Amino acid sequence: MTLAPDYLERFTLRNLQDALTSATRRYWEARAAVLEAARPRPGDFHGNATPEALAARYARLTADAEECRRHAAILEHATVDADLIAEVLGWDLAADDASEAAAA
Repeated sequence: MTLAPDYLERFTLRNLQDALTSATRRYWEARAAVLEAARPRPGDFHGNATPEALAARYARLTADAEECRRHAAILEHATVDADLIAEVLGWDLAADDASEAAAA
């Protein structure tokens, strides 16, 4: 098997991006939001799921989202070079801060 010349560099960069992303508050808050959005809601099609199964899934997703938010809270106080992470991930923190301020 022959690899493209820049494969190892791209592979390494992607792994670094994944590691840095999962080390950010933003990642864990977004993960919590995804889990909350996945909770069963009235009016959704639930197939053959019983009310007990739906309640258990709702509770599990809610607990998992709370864990993600706790993880985010811990990372909020971590000493991480946010500028370095933003540079590697290609984020524009100034634009994000401006949009958050406008939404508030």
